[in-house]
Amino acid sequence: MQYFRELVRVMNPHYPERLIKLIAYPVPRLLVGVVSVIKTFMDQKTSQKIEVLAGSDYSALYKYVDYDQLPRNLQMYHKCPESKE
Repeated sequence: MQYFRELVRVMNPHYPERLIKLIAYPVPRLLVGVVSVIKTFMDQKTSQKIEVLAGSDYSALYKYVDYDQLPRNLQMYHKCPESKE
C-alpha cells in the first residue's frame, strides 16, 4: 500500500487533469476490488474518472462505448444490446 500512496502523491501534482476517462475492461473481479481500495488514496476528482469493469460485466461497458465501436474480438463474445430508440 505504501507504493500506491507514494505513486498517487507524486502523480497528482505533476499530472493534473490529463485524464478524461479511463476504462479498464475486462479485468478479474479481484482486481476490481483492489482498484477500489487504491482509488481511496487518490484525489476524488481523479478517482471518479476511473472505471474498472469485470469481464462478465459487458452491459456496463455499453454506458461508455457503443457496440459498433468495440473491437471485433469483443463483439464476437458479446451480443448486440437492444436498440435504445
